[in-house]
Amino acid sequence: MSIVRARDAEQKLLRKQSLLNAGWELFLAGDGQLPSVAQILARAGLAKGTFYIYFKTKEELFLELVTEAMDELSGQLMS
Repeated sequence: MSIVRARDAEQKLLRKQSLLNAGWELFLAGDGQLPSVAQILARAGLAKGTFYIYFKTKEELFLELVTEAMDELSGQLMS
């Protein structure tokens, strides 16, 4: 399998979103524990280095997920 790098902004956004989606899915399927970076990468089908381009830690990824969820909830409450 050859490595295809995300070159433009849209591709980079898709890669980041795939990591967020994988993390969220694994968290919901798990027992309330944050999944490991390795589990997130396996679910997203990406290489280890890719994670660290977008996030410093798995906690940073989940902080972004919580922020997005709170923003969505706030928007629903305001409408």
